[in-house]
Amino acid sequence: MAGRQNGYTLPDRRGLPRGTGGPRRPAPQPEQEAAPETPLNLETARRFAKVLEQEQQLMQDAQGAEELAHMQKTTEAICDWLETHPESLPKARRFAEYYIPTTLKLLHTYNDVQGQKGDNAESIRRDIAGILHTLNQAYSNLYDNLLSDVALDVSSEIAALQGMLANDGLTGEGLQ
Repeated sequence: MAGRQNGYTLPDRRGLPRGTGGPRRPAPQPEQEAAPETPLNLETARRFAKVLEQEQQLMQDAQGAEELAHMQKTTEAICDWLETHPESLPKARRFAEYYIPTTLKLLHTYNDVQGQKGDNAESIRRDIAGILHTLNQAYSNLYDNLLSDVALDVSSEIAALQGMLANDGLTGEGLQ
């Protein structure tokens, strides 16, 4: 028998025991379920909206105060939507876990340098006031994205309804 000598199996040319087909791979492990993520805490976002209201009073820059008022309204709208549509919570996770704390940090920094003089203090205030507009656009886009699923569902339902009405002869074209 080829590969066998004196009761021992000779290795193949790769040095592996014959008939094994190569090194043994560990048996595949069943995929473990990912640990459930902690649910998004809407109370954090609600508190953020209240802080934005307070920050408006402290903001000396008129444009910045206007941006904060808009941000507050958008944040409240996002919270209202998420309360009534909890299936949308995963889409807002980054909003709650990153954007809110980062925005708060920037606002606190703005307040820290608000009474300070000098080029650096002015640059910090200008940069933070400038990012508020970008944040507002992002928050508005998030709100629109949250609503987009419903808009798609409504469009699909309307199309299906129109098709059924037409098939049943109940629209203007099918009535005689």
